[in-house]
Amino acid sequence: HYGVQPITSIHLHSDMQGEPEELGSMSYIWIFSAVALFMLIIACINYMNMATARSARRAKEIGIRKVAGSTKSQLVAQFLSESVLLTIISLLISLVAIYFLLPFFNTLSGKFISFGSLFNLTTLLILFAIVLFVGLLGGSYPAFYLAKFQPLTVLKGTLAKSSSNVVLRRTLVVIQFSISMVMLICTLVVYNQLQYMQHKDLGFNKEHVLSVAANGNGDMRGKVSSFQNEIRKNPGIISVSAAQASPGGDLNFNLFSVESKTGFVEKGIDTYGIDENYLGNLDIKLVKGRNFTGLADTLHSMLVNESMVKDLGWDEPIGKRVKFPGDTTGRYLEVVGVIKDFHVKSLYNPISPLLLNYRPNSRVVQVKLAAANIPATINSIEKTWKTIFPELAFEYKFLDQDFNSQYAADQKRGKIFTSFSTLTIIITCLGLLGLIAFTTEQRRKEISIRKVMGAGTTHIVSLITKNFVLLVLLSCVIAFPVAYYFMHKWLDVFPYKEGLKLSTFLLSALAVLVITMLTVGFHTIKVAISNPVNSLKTE
Repeated sequence: HYGVQPITSIHLHSDMQGEPEELGSMSYIWIFSAVALFMLIIACINYMNMATARSARRAKEIGIRKVAGSTKSQLVAQFLSESVLLTIISLLISLVAIYFLLPFFNTLSGKFISFGSLFNLTTLLILFAIVLFVGLLGGSYPAFYLAKFQPLTVLKGTLAKSSSNVVLRRTLVVIQFSISMVMLICTLVVYNQLQYMQHKDLGFNKEHVLSVAANGNGDMRGKVSSFQNEIRKNPGIISVSAAQASPGGDLNFNLFSVESKTGFVEKGIDTYGIDENYLGNLDIKLVKGRNFTGLADTLHSMLVNESMVKDLGWDEPIGKRVKFPGDTTGRYLEVVGVIKDFHVKSLYNPISPLLLNYRPNSRVVQVKLAAANIPATINSIEKTWKTIFPELAFEYKFLDQDFNSQYAADQKRGKIFTSFSTLTIIITCLGLLGLIAFTTEQRRKEISIRKVMGAGTTHIVSLITKNFVLLVLLSCVIAFPVAYYFMHKWLDVFPYKEGLKLSTFLLSALAVLVITMLTVGFHTIKVAISNPVNSLKTE
């Protein structure tokens, strides 16, 4: 069918084939936006954790301010102002980091974003909104929590242990772990799917196949025939074929009148021409009938794939006829063979009906090379090319690289997503490192007393780390269903997919647990092996 769409919508919203450039994807814009939001939330959680953990250190300051006449709203405004100020300083530091990291990002993403583009009005307004969002979100709970302290209680030094709000901090840590684990699972699923697509059996052999096109003016068939005959003499060449296209290339999509059980019906079918050597050269299997044999098949015979046989419900495909719509000459193509389904398009597309007609000496030549001494063989082919096609540049592609280039955009996005996931985990570890440092410092005297009473280093380390193991396990309960839901939806886009594996989820949980234990263990072991006298003699 025909349709229209705005030119400005093509890059992010088009699902058409044969667009003039590599398209983007609006879904990935939303994914990367969500990842950036998660990173900001984790940073806010770090600030909340540290601010509430250090609340006892500011308790007397708050008590004195309240006695001096400060109201709760004034204290809330003070703490929110501190948070927003820290966010502004962070923004300035991040702009410096962007200046130095932008070239690396452009290389990774294949984009050409200039540093100056960050200073247009829209971007500045977005940055201002982010500063307010992060500053107010990160400082909101600490502000209201600290402002509610009673002056008499804190000035008497009887601030309860519960004021450190252990439950809240553990809840925030669980949220951090859950986000990190979800992103790690998503990263592994994306990586596994891309690997699956690059290594799946495509139904043809693309290894060591060189493709070169004679895209000159006029009828090139005679020159193509001479070129094939010459390079066949090279012992480094196993076989040669010619076709109008190669797998992964641009196909014709034509409307045909196709014979069916109810008569001739009009149907759009992918089609291109090949010679009699094409199937053998690419190891495409013939499952029924015969291959093309020579000039007698021109404008008369055709090969179809299994999907076309199934789609049309042909019980006996051999002898079925296909005509061009409106052709009143009585000429038709007749099925002489059925080939096994192979992926002529990328794995983003399900295998569809395919019609191959006989076109010897077509412009695109496929050359299967022997594995030994490939550079020398290519040099020999180039010399022959320049002799027969002196007016054309020798530009070749390897079929495997050309076919896999269809996944280049997703590979770039996968690398960006992996980088974001790594940053998220690093930010989580930094917050956790600070929180553990403060927690172990608070419990230093308790740990020293336990050591004096005979507790070993192993016992002390397990005492502090066991809580974090439980938090990681609780995070798994939250992260697994969330990651499963979103990755299941993402994989639904692909007609061919490996699916979700339990090992991916378990590996992600193990990675988060190991990283957490290393982070927690660093400070815990440091305190556990210290001399208890240094902590107890200050009493």
